[in-house]
Formats: sequence, C-alpha cells, structure tokens
Amino acid sequence: MMIILKELFSMLYWIGIPILLNPVTKRNREFGRKLTHIFVHSWWFLSLILFDNFWYAVAIPAFYVIVGTIFALMKEPPSFLSDVERGNEVGLFKFSYIASPLSIVVVIFFQYFIFKNEYLAGFAVLALSFGDAAAALVGSKFKFGEYRIGKHVKTLAGSLSMFITTFLLCILYSYIIGFSLDIMVFCIIISIIATVTEAVSVRGLDNITIPTVCCAFTWILC
Repeated sequence: MMIILKELFSMLYWIGIPILLNPVTKRNREFGRKLTHIFVHSWWFLSLILFDNFWYAVAIPAFYVIVGTIFALMKEPPSFLSDVERGNEVGLFKFSYIASPLSIVVVIFFQYFIFKNEYLAGFAVLALSFGDAAAALVGSKFKFGEYRIGKHVKTLAGSLSMFITTFLLCILYSYIIGFSLDIMVFCIIISIIATVTEAVSVRGLDNITIPTVCCAFTWILC
C-alpha cells in the first residue's frame, strides 16, 4: 500500500508542477519552462527518499516517456502540451514531450546499475536542472559572446552561467553527501564537462546528453 502511495505522489508531482507553474509560463514562456525544468528534474532527489528499488523508482518516469511518445507521434497533440514545446519542433517529432522523463530514466539507470554510491547521480541532476536552466535564461538575456553550433546560436554568457551554477551547487552537494574525493578538482571537471556538453548539444538533446555524459565521467573519476 505504501509503495502505491509513493508512486501516486510521484505521478501527481510530475503532473502538478507544470500545472502550478502554468501562470508563470504564460507571463514569461522561457522562464516558466525552465522553472518547470528545474522542479521536474529535482524530483530525483525526492526519489532518494521515496524508493530503494530500481523498478519502483523508474516506473513513473518510464510511464511518462511512453505517454509522451504517444503524444509526440500525434498529428495534433493536446493543447496543454504546447508550453513544453520548443519553437523549432513544429512539424517534427516533439522530443520535448519525453526529454525530461527520459533524462531521469538515464540517471536512475546509472544510480542503480553503475554507481556504488546512489548519491553520485546527483551531480548530473544538478547540471541538468539548475545548470542548464541558468545557461538558457542568462544566454537569452545577455547576448555576450555569441557563437554557433550548426544553425544554433549559443553565448559565452550562457555557458559561463552554467559552469558557475553547476560548480557552486556541486561543491555544496559534495559537502552534504560527504564526498570523499578531491572536491574542488572533481567539481571543476564535472562543471566543464557539463558546460561543453550543453554547448554542443542541439534540438533539446542536452536533456539526454548532459546527464549521460556527466554520469559517465562521474563513474570514470570515482
């Protein structure tokens, strides 16, 4: 019974966050999307408290990947999903519908099958949620140091914001979980890796590349 309540809570969390933040999204689409991005991905930290089994932890994110895929393949997806769409997705498979839950599935996989310490996946989550949001918001506000990756324009301001945000949060997280390696060196490396990965990722793929690459390097370094 308890596990059912935990799964129900997780489902309501994933549904409720976009709904609660919808007024913010309507006033400022990009800020609302990134605030939702932060809260949705931060669910992973709650999952540490709620679950101690891979299948229980992955059930809700995997469910939303399946549902999102169905919606993404529809010619006319439900209108309430428009808030998560990217402007360049018109007429294409709406990858943004599955990006967030799929990224959490990746993180949970590393957490249970690759890492010996379940908390290590948190570094990737911090880079994905707060770091990536900082890059997008600052980069769209300040156009300092524009550069192109294919047809996509990035900014040094955004990349620098991601590095600083990820680094500071990883330092704090390291102390919270009692990380034993050289904290400063590790956090610098992970922050650089996350920043470079975000910079070269296009079409929303950073939601997958950031957690995958950060988890992989965390595993290598640890």
